[in-house]
Order: sequence, then C-alpha cells, then structure tokens
Amino acid sequence: MRKGSLRCLAALLALALLTCLPGRLPAPCAAEEEPSRQGLEVYFFDLGRVDGILIRCDGATCFIDVGYKECAKTVLPWLKALGVEKLDCYIGTHGHADHIEGAPEMICALKPDVVYVPRQMAWRAILSCASKAQGPTVQSTPCQILKRGESFMLGGAEIRCLGPIATRRCEVGGIAENENSLILKLTYGARTFLFTGDTSDGRLREVEKKYPGELRCDVLKNPHHNAHHSAAMLDLVKPCATVICTDNELQPGSEYLRLLKKHKSAVFITGSENDGNVLITSDGQSLDVYCGYPMQSVKLEEVPVLTPGERVQVKGKLKPKKLAKPKRWLNWKSSDPVVATVSGGVITAVSDGTATITATAINGVSDSIDVRVSMTCLELDKSELALKVGEGQVVRVRRIGERKPAEGVTWTSEDVGVAMVAPDGEVIGMGVGETQVVARTDDGEAVACHVVVSEKPVKSVKLNKDKLKLDVGERYALSAELSPSDATDRRLEWASSDESVVTVDDYGNVLAVGRGTAKVGVRAAGGAYDVCKVKVE
Repeated sequence: MRKGSLRCLAALLALALLTCLPGRLPAPCAAEEEPSRQGLEVYFFDLGRVDGILIRCDGATCFIDVGYKECAKTVLPWLKALGVEKLDCYIGTHGHADHIEGAPEMICALKPDVVYVPRQMAWRAILSCASKAQGPTVQSTPCQILKRGESFMLGGAEIRCLGPIATRRCEVGGIAENENSLILKLTYGARTFLFTGDTSDGRLREVEKKYPGELRCDVLKNPHHNAHHSAAMLDLVKPCATVICTDNELQPGSEYLRLLKKHKSAVFITGSENDGNVLITSDGQSLDVYCGYPMQSVKLEEVPVLTPGERVQVKGKLKPKKLAKPKRWLNWKSSDPVVATVSGGVITAVSDGTATITATAINGVSDSIDVRVSMTCLELDKSELALKVGEGQVVRVRRIGERKPAEGVTWTSEDVGVAMVAPDGEVIGMGVGETQVVARTDDGEAVACHVVVSEKPVKSVKLNKDKLKLDVGERYALSAELSPSDATDRRLEWASSDESVVTVDDYGNVLAVGRGTAKVGVRAAGGAYDVCKVKVE
C-alpha cells in the first residue's frame, strides 16, 4: 500500500461511517481523547501474518488467537503495560498452529475463566502445544465448544457466534480446518465488529443464508489474513473499515485494495511497513482509530501556562526516534476537558485550572504533564506563601512568557491584620491567619497569592540560673531569656521534678518546701527548654 493512501485512511473511515450509518455521526470530541476503561477497545496486534486480537469492554477482557509461541511472548509484555493481567475468556478460532500454538502461553499467563473453540479437536490442538510445565494449568482451564447461535456478554458488548454453520470432519492441521473457523459478531451499542478467523467466502454465504443481514458490520477483520475476497462477499458485509492482519511480505493485492475502496471501506494493515498495531475504540456510537508501533519510552516536554482559547502542540521524545509522530502513534487524554482538551498532541486551553495531559503508546507506555490554564496573562513566582508573624518575603509578578517583572502593578491585601504587602511585592506577616495578596494591572488583570501566617516560635530558652541553693521556706523568682527576642508565641510551661522539695508556679516563682535536690524546668511552646538544679537545706 502506498504511503499516500495510508495518510488518507482516517478520512476514508470518517467518510465510510457517514455513508454506512446515516444519522450516527461521531461525537465531535470523541476522536480527541484516549478512550477510558469504560467503553470498547479492540486491538489488532502486529505479530506477523497471524491474528492476535485483544477486546476490552467496560473492564472485561477477551483475546482471540495469538499465533505462534514467539507471538505470545511478544504480546504478553504489551498486555501487561496496558494493564491486562487476566482474561475473562480466550478464543481459539480454529486448530491451525498459526492461530493457537501460543495459546498455552496466554492461558498460563492470563488465567482466562473459559476458553472457547469451534470443536473438540481444536481444544486438543491447544493441549498438544502446551509444554510439560504448562499442561496442568491448560488442562484445568474450562473449555466450551461455541456453536452457531450462542452468545455471551463481555462487559456491555454481546459476542454472538454466527458460524460455522456446521463443522467439517478433517485433520486439525489440514487446509480444510480453515472452514471450521469461528465467525463472531461483536455488538456494542450501535457499532459492530465481525471476526472471521480463516473462513472462506463460501462459509460466509452459508451464514448469510441462515442469518440474513447478520454479516453487516462496521469493522471487518479480513478473513484469512491478506486473502482476496469477492465483491459479492463485501456486498453482504458492507464494512466501513477493514483490518488486515498480515506481515510485510504477504500484502493484500492492489486489485483487492481497489475493491475495498470501491466499497467505501477504509483499510488498516498491521505490519511494520504499514500501520503497525491498530486500535479501534467506541463509546457505542462513534468509532475512533489509532495506529502505531510499540514504544520503548514516551517523554513529553512541559508547556507554559496557557490562557483560555490558546493552543499549543506538545513536544517530546519517543523511542525509537523514527516513529516520533505523536498525532499518529499516541493516544491522548486530558484529565479535565473543562480545563483543557487535547487532540493529536495539540492542547486547547478552555478555562481556569490545571489538567493532566497523558500520551499513551499503543503498547501502554505513557507519560503525563500538568497543564495550567489561567484567566489572566499574569503569573507569580509563588502562588502560596507561608510566613511567621513579623517575617517578610517578596512575591514577583510577570506576564506569562516573559522573564522581566511586569510593570504598572498595584498590590493589595485582603486582610492587612494578617498580612501587609508593599508596592514592590514584599509580603509581611502581621497576625496569625490566612489571606490573599493581589497584584492588579491598570487594565484590570489580576493574580492572587494565598498567604498563611503563623506564630513565630521560640527557638531557645535560657534561665538566669542553672544552679540554686535555698533554705526551707525561701522563695526565688527564676526568669527566662527567649530567643529570638521578637518571637510571638511566648507561652512557657514550668515544672518541678520533685514537688516535695520545691514547687514552681506559672511565672517561674520557686518555693523551697523540703530538704533535698530537685530540678525546675521551663519549656517553650515550640519545644525549646532549660533546667535549673535546686538544692534545699
């Protein structure tokens, strides 16, 4: 497929959706955000000329086929990065090794609740691929023969078996086994997917005869990888998008691609020289498509503070570099679209606040940045300030994107009893409490700094005596020197180690009441203390 045609696929898909489903247009912002875990995600992984399909719907997960053992070893780390640690079900469409040889790896790693196959021989083929260590786990996993007309729920999606209408008796490794492929239709809201394994046009015609109109779908997994199919079959299915799971050597022919285009179907081809992994998501109404390759790392650059309506393209580094095309290879999400939205790596500021923008590669590797949107063009070097009573700090204001201080700024305090602010932006703590100091320009723009003022504590206490001799009945007034001298929290607590020898009141007055030795101590509210040793004779 030519690169030029690849660039047109997204537009073709939109056109196909409009043509196939009149009145059901995608929501304007649906394609702009990475899909949440509520909704449908269908991943067609690039594993060569094999099928490896992850379906995740409303938190439930299913995997169809996987190919050879090395394919399973390739895809399992991707699934882990995507947060898939367990499967609700695994589906082996038929018994060929290029579809189920890696199934034991998947079953042992992801512990599906059930395995679906078209016939018992396909299950035996899976068992035969298990190593000695894998055997017990695979054998203990429930297996169910999925027959035409049967269905099950995966989250909010229904997966219905349309075929084969009847299985053929044949050796599991023979070519006729293709005709036993499961034909599955997934329905989620108004959107449908058709998964066909290696089935043939003849088998699809049998399904159409049994279930008229049921083959129609929005997304078709092309039967038998890159195989050419007839116009008559495409007339029955009428796919808006066709996904072809193949490798770089065995590509679909140009004649077949022209036929798909004639049927108004967008085409997505796995393989490193085409679209790589393909992810199609849906909320039940819209369909959104993302393509890309596994990334080793994603690193986004910070963006400056934005004003409402401002747009900026996120920059960053992707590994490997040659795939660094964020619009195509990354899914984007904003934690708060009310503050900022993101589409193809372009952030649009909406309203005041902070939103986290996350870019996720198709194998789950991601990075996030926080984006602040401010209603003003002003910014402070400190948005919050903690002071002690009597302390001062300068808050600087500048226009966003500029380094020099803003000119023509007037400072005010909302509560001068808590904090005062000088014309140069120096904020001074006056009393315990919270307030805001506000910088305003002549044209009315304003930005505020939240100020919290607390008591200035005593850091050290020094008594005027460290030793004292008294007679029984004698009194002495101890005094304490506090540092710093301008500490505002000057509360002191006095105590005697032995009140049968001496007592002390709240003001440091010591009374000798009996012979012996005791210690009189004083402690400030901040923890600083000192002790005087008293001997009574």
